[in-house]
Amino acid sequence: MKSIYFGGGSWSSAFYIGIIKNLEEKYGNKLYKKFTFSGVSAGAIFAILCSLGYKSSEMKELYKVLSQNALKNGVWFGKMSEYHDQLLDIIIKDDVYKILEKRNCKIGVSQFFHKYVEYKKWDNNDHLRKSLHSSFRLPFYCRYQKSLDNRISYDGGIANNNLNEYDITIGNGKFYDIQMNPSFKEIIYPPNKLNLENQIKEGYKKSKQFNFKNVKKKHDFTKSKINSISLVIFYVIFIIEYIVVNVKDSFYYIMNTIRHLILNFK
Repeated sequence: MKSIYFGGGSWSSAFYIGIIKNLEEKYGNKLYKKFTFSGVSAGAIFAILCSLGYKSSEMKELYKVLSQNALKNGVWFGKMSEYHDQLLDIIIKDDVYKILEKRNCKIGVSQFFHKYVEYKKWDNNDHLRKSLHSSFRLPFYCRYQKSLDNRISYDGGIANNNLNEYDITIGNGKFYDIQMNPSFKEIIYPPNKLNLENQIKEGYKKSKQFNFKNVKKKHDFTKSKINSISLVIFYVIFIIEYIVVNVKDSFYYIMNTIRHLILNFK
């Protein structure tokens, strides 16, 4: 079995639906019998959906609902996590985590400071959900999450700078086997119906051009996916979010303590 890795890309990940559609035409609907799937950030969702046997048509419908909600209600300051939860409420049920373990699905998470960890075992469905929220998490875009397994965790794509262990890699960047090239706007903001169709068609087209049977590595996967300046900017924003959230919590704690002291004194 060959391993497939889906990178991040937030809303531009509709590209992956086209990839999966082509794979279904080649290998049938139960892709988990032919491949093992790994992913980070938005790619983690597609790794899970493929591992669970969802069809590309079903993925498209789920994507449509979430993107339409996001177009109406916005995406900043934790909103993205609301859409993630809507999707996870549908996907994570019964003993899903056990099925994913059995089918060797892996979810990548970054841990502070700049350490990459892959989850392939979970305690229960709640633990699976928390690991996914960690893999999605970008500061001020997703909901603040204090920790995962007592470690500060965040977007899995930030710290993963070596993709050599996967047979086929798909994502945003020249170092992937199948590459998408979205604009910043396409990554951050949800697509309308036309753009959604175009992203799926682009993924389908590029997948058709790729030989999944005879994979030949052409790229240097040991190079960091994020340049140094972008990495510094990310961690500055990440630390600012941490300070803002914890100062706010401390302020409320202090004010409530003073309030209780005054009431007790009276």
